[in-house]
Amino acid sequence: MKKIIAIGIELAGDAVEQVGLQSNASLLDWDIVLFRPSREEFFTDSQYANYYRGKPSLDDSESVQILEANQHWSRQLRDAVAEGKTVIVFIPPPETVYVATGEKRFSGTGRNQKTTNIVTEFEVLSLAEIPKGWVSAQGREMKLNPAFNDVLSPYWSEFADSSIYNITWTESSASACIHTKTGSRPVGRIMKNEDSKGSIILLPDLPFDDPGFTAWDDEDELVWTKEGEIFSKRLVSQIVSLSANVGAASVKTPPPEWADDDGFVLPGEEELKEKLLKINDTLREISEKREAAREELAGVTEARGLLFEKGKALEFAVLNALRMLGFQAENFDDGVLEFDAVMTCLEGRLIGESEGKDNSAINITKLRQISTNIHEDLSRDEVEQPAKGVLFGNGHRLSAPPERSETFTAKCISAAASTSVALVDTVELFRVVQHMMETQDEDFAKACREAMIQASGLVSFPDTPPVESAAAAEATAEHEPVTDD
Repeated sequence: MKKIIAIGIELAGDAVEQVGLQSNASLLDWDIVLFRPSREEFFTDSQYANYYRGKPSLDDSESVQILEANQHWSRQLRDAVAEGKTVIVFIPPPETVYVATGEKRFSGTGRNQKTTNIVTEFEVLSLAEIPKGWVSAQGREMKLNPAFNDVLSPYWSEFADSSIYNITWTESSASACIHTKTGSRPVGRIMKNEDSKGSIILLPDLPFDDPGFTAWDDEDELVWTKEGEIFSKRLVSQIVSLSANVGAASVKTPPPEWADDDGFVLPGEEELKEKLLKINDTLREISEKREAAREELAGVTEARGLLFEKGKALEFAVLNALRMLGFQAENFDDGVLEFDAVMTCLEGRLIGESEGKDNSAINITKLRQISTNIHEDLSRDEVEQPAKGVLFGNGHRLSAPPERSETFTAKCISAAASTSVALVDTVELFRVVQHMMETQDEDFAKACREAMIQASGLVSFPDTPPVESAAAAEATAEHEPVTDD
């Protein structure tokens, strides 16, 4: 049975493994690869989204993600074809976005200083191995190249009526398998690897997001409809047949061992092999540098988990934030007792719990846990004084911070005030961390520690000094495109 993976495509059933475009999956574990490039995983339209000249403008993090995905999938698709796999790319409408180059320009001084991010255009179709020479054009009237009847005829009979082309190539070629009905512009291509049975097949798009394929059930969950299940089964069946047909049409005789004898070496062959080895070494060095940079970036951006995480991920983000404020902060687990966070500093000692809620405020449940933790902690021989209780709450975490209502319920706030437990909104903690990462302001950090220790109920962190942060400057920065001279 053929193993199929789909990247950027959702299908009903479990016949196909499905991953996102931000996945680092290797394609060498699969026989057939379905691929559809899109910017939706990297940039989602919303009232908070940035645009430049009418096109989506990705922030620094989104830019890194899409550029890394471009490198990853370009290499994976080439390697898959070289290893004899069948890669099928469904071509969506072209989309151009602006990505940050990492370069910034500064003008003005002091509080009037202005930061300009330098951006450049990125074509999302670059995520797939699509040959150059295409133009954006959309239509439904197509015809199959008779030379590819044996390969594509069953698939085309099934999906011709629902297919739509979004690009055309300006020049025809031997690989053109589908043309426009008039004008004979190529809209689909089959490119075979000369050294393997692998192929990359570029096909017109299909209605993967047809609203009739999904529906909301009684529990308000999105599920596949019968129509969506039938479409998925038909497609998988035809894709398996298409892969078999194109594979049979491209079988080459494996070179026998004697063909590698010195007497059969061709001019320039050894030099090219040496060149490939050097390129592979360079790619390995670049890959190692990229992984190091990715780890460094992850360390910098980990604090953003304060805005949307829950569970252990939220605990880790809180602990790192506390360390930035000068606490010695760790999980505690001695095999009997287990606390999310034990925090010590010159000003005092605290025990904390973290809680994230998807679409609701934090209630009093965790306050009971904190009370129990304080008493259990005090029962330990090495503890002389009861610790201060702190609840770190990330309520309504799936909504953007400006859209959220209260982080803690009124009952939780009242109960915390009566029991001297501090309530920390992790969105506010994120604001504090932003300032600390920029300034390393020890006086500000001390004031934040004291605010937590002295609070009964909601913690009110001190206002950040009037220093424009890099994040704030970037959020209001003008974009300047890079142009080729």
